[in-house]
Amino acid sequence: MKRSRFIAAFFSVVFVFMILSVGTFATELSGTALTVVGFSSEHNNPVLVDGENDNYAASLAVDGNPATFWNNEWDPQALPPHYIILDLGSTVYVNGFKYLPRQDGNAGTENGNLGKYQIMVSTDNVTYTEASTGSFDAASQTWSTADFSTVSARYFKLDVEPGAT
Repeated sequence: MKRSRFIAAFFSVVFVFMILSVGTFATELSGTALTVVGFSSEHNNPVLVDGENDNYAASLAVDGNPATFWNNEWDPQALPPHYIILDLGSTVYVNGFKYLPRQDGNAGTENGNLGKYQIMVSTDNVTYTEASTGSFDAASQTWSTADFSTVSARYFKLDVEPGAT
């Protein structure tokens, strides 16, 4: 089992962009090392609409590109809570989370920033335990982090607005 620090990039409420990485000390595991294995919804329309990208698939949350992001479905609107589950590729020790709000000019609004969250971890993608809960500043436009006690995990689940109906 590797000793790793989990660093993630997520975005939230209605729009969500994520860059996720797991680091072995100072080395980061990102991009293809992470696989989206579950999500609450996505707006996945791989065509241009009015000359703009209209693809906000969940897989874009971990593609390592700050210009792309995951967006929940808005037509019809998917109501919270929103979640995404990632396979980290192997069981690692995880002790933190990091996210970057969307970088397309809409950061600093509720449309794209993580507020209230719950982080859950699992070794089998069946039984999850809570690693952390909290709330990030929804007006932040830069990286935000949450540190928590080291846990062993292969799967990482981020619930945004947990408890919302």
